[in-house]
Amino acid sequence: MTKAQIKAFVLSLIAELTATKCIWDKQNAPKPANPYISLNLSPERDLGNEVRRRNDGSGTLDILGRREATLSVNAFGRGAIDICNSLWLALRRPTIVDR
Repeated sequence: MTKAQIKAFVLSLIAELTATKCIWDKQNAPKPANPYISLNLSPERDLGNEVRRRNDGSGTLDILGRREATLSVNAFGRGAIDICNSLWLALRRPTIVDR
């Protein structure tokens, strides 16, 4: 997955689980009305070695490897603590972890 695909997946998943408007932190745009959630994905860090391979003759090189990143979730407005608690519990469900 590309970083854009990961961010789109995370944003839609958090919005679905909380039924709350979600935005990415540090955007040059007005903040939505409360309640809302801001997300921040830290730069990823390599875990182990990368595998580089060519699948076909197109000249495209696939780079595969494991990455680790930290997602910061901040809720604002009335019920922010409850939103964070329910999100934490929802993310632990096996049906969500397997996505």
